[in-house]
Amino acid sequence: MATSSAQYVISHGYYDQHNHCVSVVRADDGKKLRSYGGIPGGADAGQLYVPYHLAVDDDGFIFVADHHNGRVVVLSPQLEFVRCIATHGAELKGRPRRLCFDVKSRLLYVGQDDGTVTALRL
Repeated sequence: MATSSAQYVISHGYYDQHNHCVSVVRADDGKKLRSYGGIPGGADAGQLYVPYHLAVDDDGFIFVADHHNGRVVVLSPQLEFVRCIATHGAELKGRPRRLCFDVKSRLLYVGQDDGTVTALRL
């Protein structure tokens, strides 16, 4: 997903101990500029466990489907933890897999591994 100054936000989920993070990379050469997470299996603020998908709102805030932790977290445009907005067993019936942000309605749609979709008003 594009951000200002030809940068992209990407999530790294499965592969090794250096993943489990969200990174901002330069569009021209793919160089990683900064990251959030990076500790496999972590459930605390600052940690992600298989960040499966992400969405960015019109203010640059990043919503991450932290799949194995069963939550949706919000990161600032600078990749700082803001808060957790939904968890499996509370706002979500299943673990989050896909996210889609509707700018006009300010709804975040969360597709879950059990096939359900939950709309969260932001």
